[in-house]
Amino acid sequence: MVLFKSSSYQFLYTIASVAILPAYVCSGAYALKLAVTGETYGDARLARGRDLVVGAISTLYGLWLCYAAKPSELLLTTLLFAPATLVYVLARRERGLRLFTLSEALMAAILTAFCAYALWRRFSGDASA
Repeated sequence: MVLFKSSSYQFLYTIASVAILPAYVCSGAYALKLAVTGETYGDARLARGRDLVVGAISTLYGLWLCYAAKPSELLLTTLLFAPATLVYVLARRERGLRLFTLSEALMAAILTAFCAYALWRRFSGDASA
């Protein structure tokens, strides 16, 4: 089946590979944030300094990977992430919790807008989408 549908396989392989990149950037940025604020370090200055360097390098490297993955391919991952927002909303509603903070609502709106743009590009026949 892969021999006959190699373009479909390649598309799914690319999306799966690129979909993990935002998580890499966010984990590096969170490590950097913890090192900058010092929330979990106490008196461990040496560990904090080391983690500051590692967090900065990993964040920059993750951003470079996102750039290297081509923005058009990264845009297609919103087709996976935007519908997952509905699962998040359902889980929060089921537990009786507030759906979004202001920053979460802003991120969900941006993600939804990028998803709509990706769908528009895909169905308008844009070859790079």
